[in-house]
Amino acid sequence: MSGGSSVTFEFSADMGLRALMERETDISVGFYRKEEPTLTCRQIAEYRFPLLASKKYLAEHPAPKKAQDLEEHVVLLRYKTSPAFSPILLKRSSNKTSDPSTSIDIERLPHVLKGDGSYCRSMLLKDVGISVDVTLGVVAEEIQKGKLELVLPSWGRPDAPLCVYCRNSNSESPLYREVMDLIATEISKIVSEERALFDQLASRPSE
Repeated sequence: MSGGSSVTFEFSADMGLRALMERETDISVGFYRKEEPTLTCRQIAEYRFPLLASKKYLAEHPAPKKAQDLEEHVVLLRYKTSPAFSPILLKRSSNKTSDPSTSIDIERLPHVLKGDGSYCRSMLLKDVGISVDVTLGVVAEEIQKGKLELVLPSWGRPDAPLCVYCRNSNSESPLYREVMDLIATEISKIVSEERALFDQLASRPSE
């Protein structure tokens, strides 16, 4: 950082805003926007959660042609610990969340397996089912190797506002501003790369 000061960063997964408010961490990133009077929030981007399955899984199970076909598949979900994880899948071309032809309650599907992010990634790569919450970045290598395919590309959870938070007492600090700027810049790059990868997958012809 500027000024010759020495700064140490420690990164922790799944800490959330509770840890920020209880001073267990100083800056948090979340896939949601939550108004808290003691916190300053900066929205970075809108994040898309795709549906993914392995080629091996799709070779053994007919690929879903419509969202209702997910009733015949194993669906991998993360535990609902984040406000980003809406139970509803939406068709991106529509905002009619009450219309059964353009939305589906994934938690009511008959074959749902739940776990943390590592569990969902592991099950996806073991050809167990269709993931809803595995981000493209954590499986980019497998995608580039042709092991994974996008499923129902026009469907997904509602896009999540990706935000960075700090406590109000630190919001005017030049150091905190610089760190938050750095986080926002790097995450924006990641989001752009994942959107390009999504578009690349969505443009592939169906086999």
